[in-house]
Amino acid sequence: MGQWAEWLFYYAVYGFGGWLLENVYSRVAAGVFWKEGFLFTPLKPMYGLAMTVLAAVWAQGAALPVMVFLSVVIPTGIEFASGLLLHKGFGRRYWDYSGMRGSIGGYVCLAFSLCWIPLSLGCLYGLHPLVRAWYAALSPGWDAAAPWVAALMAFELAAASMKRRMPAVRNAESSEPGIGGEEPLPEGSPV
Repeated sequence: MGQWAEWLFYYAVYGFGGWLLENVYSRVAAGVFWKEGFLFTPLKPMYGLAMTVLAAVWAQGAALPVMVFLSVVIPTGIEFASGLLLHKGFGRRYWDYSGMRGSIGGYVCLAFSLCWIPLSLGCLYGLHPLVRAWYAALSPGWDAAAPWVAALMAFELAAASMKRRMPAVRNAESSEPGIGGEEPLPEGSPV
């Protein structure tokens, strides 16, 4: 089918892994397993995209020091861009690091950016070889399903964008806070 199906597989696996990681963190930190995200399915695009980009760089034979550096820069850059887009485009803040040291606009902070290093390297050097093997075993079926999976992901993104945009539009047209169901996050809330 082509390499895009393989990268879509990695995106889906790591996006689901990110969803699981965030919800386990939320359970430990706040006592609640389920935390609403932008999408309706158990998929966190930031994690899927960050790990897929890192895996692509790693596959080219990048040295460990380069991977350490990129393990901060790529996920942090994606997290910043995502946070800014969700906030400015949809009027939603799914996380807010404002009260934390090294915060930039509340979208990223130093502590969580540094957490990306062990998470990313652990995934690349520990988990990714297993994920690659899993893809190799499933590739005939996955490659056939990949166009449909990509179409469903695109449909979900469009549907979520439309649904999430409506409260933001109502909020912009109203001076009343809270319209659209957004609950304020506690200061320094990572999830």
